[in-house]
Amino acid sequence: MLHDELTIAKNKIRNAVIAGVFCSVTTLLMKTFGSGYLEYEYDWIFYFDLAIPVGLTLGVYRKSRVCAILLFVCYLYSKIIYLISAGPMSGSDTMSLVPIMMSMGYLYMFGQGISGAFAYHKLKKRNSLQLNRTEISELD
Repeated sequence: MLHDELTIAKNKIRNAVIAGVFCSVTTLLMKTFGSGYLEYEYDWIFYFDLAIPVGLTLGVYRKSRVCAILLFVCYLYSKIIYLISAGPMSGSDTMSLVPIMMSMGYLYMFGQGISGAFAYHKLKKRNSLQLNRTEISELD
């Protein structure tokens, strides 16, 4: 039972890492080959905007609860800023729904990463306590 729960937690973390890597690579490709290439060519904000999700994704890979939460919050914040700066969406433009749906998918995966990181540490702590109790009872 503990092994199955631990596997589920690790799978959630793995899926969040895959989403983080895919999001970072997509950001790199869009800013490099997209319309904003000249705008970001020597702009330090581009590297900062790319380094944050890459670093936080690495932290999620290392099963950090703080990095999982920060990855979710930073991504949500960037999307809110994007939606505010882009202005109102026209109802007839169905292509504007695609980025929103993708963002919802990323947020779901990053949320699963939070869930997986907390579950992983909880299960590891429970397993550690069980091992300590077994060692103490063997000594008695």
